[in-house]
Formats: sequence, C-alpha cells, structure tokens
Amino acid sequence: MTDHAFDEAWNAMLVRIPEERTELLKVLSNRYNLYMLSNTSELHVKVFEKMYLALDDYNHEVDEGLHITSMGGTWMSVIYGFGGMMVREGLLSFEPHLPANWETLSFKILYRGRTLKVHIDRERVTIENLTGEGVDLFLAGSGVHLEKSGSVVAEL
Repeated sequence: MTDHAFDEAWNAMLVRIPEERTELLKVLSNRYNLYMLSNTSELHVKVFEKMYLALDDYNHEVDEGLHITSMGGTWMSVIYGFGGMMVREGLLSFEPHLPANWETLSFKILYRGRTLKVHIDRERVTIENLTGEGVDLFLAGSGVHLEKSGSVVAEL
C-alpha cells in the first residue's frame, strides 16, 4: 500500500458535522469562548482543517454525521479536566475546576459496580450513590465515605 493510499484510508473515517450543529456553533461563538478538543492524528490535519475549522460544507456531505470516535476523548477531557476526576491513592477523587463561563457540570459514571451522579456548581460539588455499596473517595481534597444510596457534598 502506498503512503497516499494509506493517508486516504485513514482520513476516510472523518465525516462532516451536520449543518445545524455548525450553525449553532457560529451563534454560540458570538456569546461564549468556544474550544475544540480532539484526538486527531497528524495525518488528519489537512483534511481536518478543510472540513472543520472553516465550518463550511467543503465536501458537500454535512448530512453524513460527525467523527464519533473523537467523542470519547472529548468526554474524558471535560470530566478529567473540568470535573477534576482522577484516581488518587487508589481511590476515586474529584478536584473540579469549572471554566469561568460555566455554571454547572453534571455527569454519571460507573465506578466499581456503583453508579455515581456528580454535580458541580460554583459553590459545591455533590456526589450521589445511585446504585451499589458505599465507597471511600476524595472530594475537593478531603477523604469521605459515600454511603449506599447516600450523597456527599463539599464546598468549593
């Protein structure tokens, strides 16, 4: 296989963002600072620039969807970054840092057989144990125990 053929095959996984989403991004960019997070490889760069950065219908294929494989990386960036989720001393830990223009961040995770709901706002972080046994974790720098069907709150 030639380098060119490989590049074409690799870049074939990129698909367009639907037009209504690009229009929404344009509207939101007038009110908010927007950031793009991606796991795009170096081979994608030229194609990516043509397809996404200009936000136009370069290949006339907007209706084909979006690059779904990058969604996991985006989710991880938000949850690990802004949500401050990590493992510390073998325990799940949350040290959230919301961006200046975000009011809240909420998400659910499955952790060692437990479904946990995390809600972060400017004043506090709350974790609810929706399913499963109690668990020890770190919350905003302090060790806490989250009871079965219970919740813990830490002021930020």
